Amino acid sequence: MTDTPQILDYVRQQTEWAATQLRLAEDRTILAAERNYSAWLRAGLASFAVGVGFEAFMGHVHPPWVPKTVASVLILIGIGITWLGLIATRRTYARLHSHVTPRQSIWLLTVINFVLSLAGLATVAILWLA
Repeated sequence: MTDTPQILDYVRQQTEWAATQLRLAEDRTILAAERNYSAWLRAGLASFAVGVGFEAFMGHVHPPWVPKTVASVLILIGIGITWLGLIATRRTYARLHSHVTPRQSIWLLTVINFVLSLAGLATVAILWLA
């Protein structure tokens, strides 16, 4: 019977340790979501680059609307990829709370996506007007 306070103290310590580990796991998951978002952005930008490169290398093909259409589709796919990445990040942010590590502002990520979308649409317009 004299071991009961020691056992309760041990259980309390283990419970605190588990709660700390859970908070740190949430922070690691948030950091992983931010890395995942950057991977989505890289994939979208790669699609932009492939579209622009396709137009640059295949622009001499006749009829001229074929390379422009392919380039435009690739750029629009890149825009869609960046927005899908933002949606996935927002879903993760909604489920988790940051405890130790500060996370990126969802508004900043939305502004980044908006600017990239405008740049992609401007590139498509330039392809067709040039």
